Amino acid sequence: MINKYSINILSVLLATLVGFTAHSAVADGGVAIQGTRVIYPMDSKQQSLSVSNSSREDAYLVQSWVEDSTGHKSHDFIVTPPLYLSEPKNENTLRLMRVGAQLPHDRESLYYFVSKAIPSFDDKDGAAKNVLRIAAATRIKLFVRPAGLTPSVEKSPELLSAHRVDGKLEIFNPTPYYITLTNIKAGSKSLKDIMVSPKSSVQESLPTDSGNRLTFHTINDYGSITKETSIVIK
Repeated sequence: MINKYSINILSVLLATLVGFTAHSAVADGGVAIQGTRVIYPMDSKQQSLSVSNSSREDAYLVQSWVEDSTGHKSHDFIVTPPLYLSEPKNENTLRLMRVGAQLPHDRESLYYFVSKAIPSFDDKDGAAKNVLRIAAATRIKLFVRPAGLTPSVEKSPELLSAHRVDGKLEIFNPTPYYITLTNIKAGSKSLKDIMVSPKSSVQESLPTDSGNRLTFHTINDYGSITKETSIVIK
């Protein structure tokens, strides 16, 4: 039970210094979130999310919350339980419930689900007081998706368009979905990963001699990389 453990005070202080990772659903220390993103249907009352502790020996105090697209804690969602003790080899199901503001019905809205794992130790183990334990947090995308959006999410990558604007690459997304591009190449030049918001565009630096064709993969609802898409840079 939770009273068997004392949270290492140094761990709590260091937790504020630990950065978030957006590309991995596994936090240091054996605590993992199932999946790398959450798709929350707008008309759903709740969604479940599994968080597991794969360690055979260590327990963690797990704290979870939702942030808005700017990185601030949001009151639009309730996470239950917001705080619990995860015993070794334990798996817990968390519930996300949307309770907040009205959102657009013609496009997705972006939030982030955050789960922080704080190491704990047994009071009986005096040696543990001399061990440095660092809390780690995992941050994954949470998309609120209205029903009836068109086109289908699977067809959205091929509808992107690319343009040269003042020496930069502009990618326009006419669809209602957030689209994350990875393994991007302009001609033979590699570019960094990009996420384009619904019905919006984003600009990135374009190397010289980059050619007139953009190839890329996207990340689907399951966190998998899709087949390559190729479009002309106009």
